[in-house]
Amino acid sequence: MSYEQLVESVQHLAEVNAGLKSTVQVVQVQSEASRDAAQAFAMTALATVTEVTGELLNADQVASAAAEVKVEQHRVLLATPEGATTIGFSYADEAALLLTLADVVSLPVRPEFFGVNLDTTDASAAIIKAITVADATGRGVDLVPGKKYLIKAGVNTVDKNVVLNFNGASLVRATDAANVPVFSVKHTMGASRPVTALTLTTFDYSGEGSLSDVHSVGLVDLSGFAVGDFVKIASDDLNPSSPTADNERLGEIFEIGALGSGVLYTLSPLKETYTTNIRVSKMTKKRCQITGLDATDLPGYPSSRGSSLVYFESVIEPVLYNAKVYDGAGIGIHFKNCYKPKTFNACVDRLRTFSASSAFGYGIYETGCMQGRHYNLSGSNMRHVYTTGTISSSAGAPDLTNHGAVIESEVHNGVATNSENAAWDTHADSLRVRFVNCTVSGKPTGVGNSRFGIQLRGRGDEAVSCKTDGPGAIAFRITNDHGYRFKVTGHKHRIAANQVQTVGVFGLTGLSTARVRADIEAEVDFSGAGLISAVYADFNCNIKAKAGVTSVASLAPVRLDSASTMTGSLDLDLTQVTGTNPRVIKTVDALSSARMDRIAVKRADTATWYIGDLTAQDGTIDVGVLETTHAQAAANGGFISPGGAAIYGVAKTVIDRIDLDAGVTLLTNAAITLSAVSRRINILDVPLTAARQVTLPTSGLRIGMRLVFIRSANATGAFDLLIGSVTTLSAVNTSATIYWSGTAWVKL
Repeated sequence: MSYEQLVESVQHLAEVNAGLKSTVQVVQVQSEASRDAAQAFAMTALATVTEVTGELLNADQVASAAAEVKVEQHRVLLATPEGATTIGFSYADEAALLLTLADVVSLPVRPEFFGVNLDTTDASAAIIKAITVADATGRGVDLVPGKKYLIKAGVNTVDKNVVLNFNGASLVRATDAANVPVFSVKHTMGASRPVTALTLTTFDYSGEGSLSDVHSVGLVDLSGFAVGDFVKIASDDLNPSSPTADNERLGEIFEIGALGSGVLYTLSPLKETYTTNIRVSKMTKKRCQITGLDATDLPGYPSSRGSSLVYFESVIEPVLYNAKVYDGAGIGIHFKNCYKPKTFNACVDRLRTFSASSAFGYGIYETGCMQGRHYNLSGSNMRHVYTTGTISSSAGAPDLTNHGAVIESEVHNGVATNSENAAWDTHADSLRVRFVNCTVSGKPTGVGNSRFGIQLRGRGDEAVSCKTDGPGAIAFRITNDHGYRFKVTGHKHRIAANQVQTVGVFGLTGLSTARVRADIEAEVDFSGAGLISAVYADFNCNIKAKAGVTSVASLAPVRLDSASTMTGSLDLDLTQVTGTNPRVIKTVDALSSARMDRIAVKRADTATWYIGDLTAQDGTIDVGVLETTHAQAAANGGFISPGGAAIYGVAKTVIDRIDLDAGVTLLTNAAITLSAVSRRINILDVPLTAARQVTLPTSGLRIGMRLVFIRSANATGAFDLLIGSVTTLSAVNTSATIYWSGTAWVKL
C-alpha cells in the first residue's frame, strides 16, 4: 500500500463518518521488528472502509499519515506497535481519548473490519478473520448489537482462542448454506501413541507423604508432554453398556499431574477399565468463551440438512453464557470429545427430528465428553433437551475423538416443556450422568416417544430432586448387563389435568440377559396405568403414591414380569379408585418376586382390595408389615390366584392402627374361623358349654407365622377347645403355640 492509498483511505473514512470528528495520529514506528505489527493494526482498521491489500507500510509512510475522522465507539482505526506514545483515538461521550498500545490490544475486533453487508452476504469469512486477528493479538470479538449475520459457508475455527460476545446479534444459516454447522470451534489432537503399561498406583502430590490414588500411563516417548497438559486415553474395548453392534469404544480425558521416568501420572484414577490396544493423544488447550450465542436456521431449509447448528470438538473447558439456539434443522449445540464443557442459562427451542437426514432434535448433545455442567438449561419442542452419545469407531482407529462415553456430566435446574420424547435423557454409553432439580411438563408427542419425562439408559445414571408432570416419570432401560444401578432420590410426579396415563409412572425394561437395577425414592400421583412396571428388573423403592380416580378393573400399581423388588416402603392411597378389586402387586410369572419391608394402604371402608395377584403362577409376594385403614379381602389372606408353589404372606398386620400381633382376639363360647389377618394371640376367657372348634387358616400365610391360644382360669367347663387338628386345650390355665411350616400347622 502506498502512502497516497493510506491517506485516501483515512480521508474516505472521515467522509463516511461525517459528524463528530477525532484526530487519528499514526506515529513513528521505532523498529523494523515492530513494522509488521503496525501494518496488521492498520489493515484491521482500514478494512472497515475499503479492501486493503498490498505491501507492508514502511516507517515513513506510517509516520506521515494523519486525517480528521470520526471513530466508531470502541473501534481502533489505526495503530502502531509497542513503543508508540500516541496510537490513535476512540470516541466516548464525544470526547477524543488518546490510546496506548495496551488499550489497543484489549479492545475487541469486529467482523465489519473485514467485510461489508454481512447481513445480506455470507459473513462466514469475515467472522473467521475477526476471530483469527483477535486470537493473534490477544483480544476478543464483538458482534454489532442486534445485527443478523448471514451464514453460508459456516464459521469454522481451528486451534484458535475464541472469545466472542454476540451483544444481541445472531448467526442465521441461509437456506442455501452448506450442510455444516453455522458456528464451530475445533481443536486438533496430536498423533496417538501406544501405552506400554497402565497401572493403578499412588502419588504424593502434597510433597508431605499424603498419597493420592492415580494411574500411571507408560509411554516409550514423553516428548511434547508437560504437567497440566490434557490427554485423551482410549482403547479398543467396547463400552460395556452399549449395544455390541454399535462399536462404541472406551475413552476419557485426563490432566497430567506429574511426569516420571517413561510415565505420565493422572491427577485422579481413571473412570474406565482399559485392556486392549491402549493409546493416548495430546489435546490442544485454547480459551473458548462465548457470551450471548444466538443461532438459527432460516425457514425453508432443505429437508436433507442434518448438521448441528453449533459444534465444539476437542475443546478444553468451553464456556457458553446465555446461549440461544432455535428453529434448527437438527441438533442445537453439540459438544464432542470436550473436557468440562459448561453452559449457563442456555435456551434451546424448536429443533427438528428427521431421521432420514440424520437430523435429531437434541438441545445439548454431548458425545465422548467428560464432566460437563449445564446450569439453568431450558428447552421445548424437540426430542431431548439434553442427551448423550458415543460415535462408533473401528478397532485400532488412530483418531481418538470418537472414543469414550459421556462421563459424570450433570444438568442442574433444567426446565423442559412439550418435548417429543424424554426431555432429560441418556443413551446407553453414559457413565454416572446426573439430572439435578430438573423439571418436565407436557406429555411427549414425537414419533416412537417413550411417554416418560426422563429416560436413563447408561451406567449408574441418577435423577436427584426432579419433578415430572405427564403420563410417565422415569424410564430405565439397558441393553447389556453391566452391573450398575440407576438411582432416583427425592422425585415428585403428578398427572396433570386432562392427561391420560398410558404407561406406569416408573418403567424398568431389561432383557432376559440384561437386568435393569434401580433404587427409587419418590412421591407420585398415578392412575390407570399403574405405578411401577418392571420387566427383567431388580429394584428397591421407597414410594409414597396416590391413585387418581380410575375405574380400571383389577388395578395393580406394581407389576412385575420376571422382575424382583426389595422394597423399603410403599405407601398407597387408593381411596379414589372406583375400579373393583385393586391389587397392590401383580406378578405374572414364577420368576417374579416382591419382598417388601412395609406396605401401607389407605382404602375406603366398604371397598375390597388385595395385597397381591399371583396369576396362578409360583411367584413370591412376601410382606413384612402391612398397615391399612381397611382390611384386605379375606380370601387367601388377601392374595389372588397363587400357584401351587407360590410363596406369599404377611408377617405383621396393623389394621386401623391396631397391631394384630400386639392385640388379641377374645374367643367366645362358639366355633370360630380365623384368617391370615386375624390377630395372632387368641384368649378364651369365658366358660364353655360345649366343645368348640377353631378353624385355622390355610392360605395367605407366611412360613414361620405363629398363633398363640390361651385358656384362662375363667374358661371353665368340661369341654375341649379344639385348635384345628393340631392340639386341644382341655383344662383352664393351659396354652398352646402353633406355627405354619409352609404346608401345615405344627405345634411348638
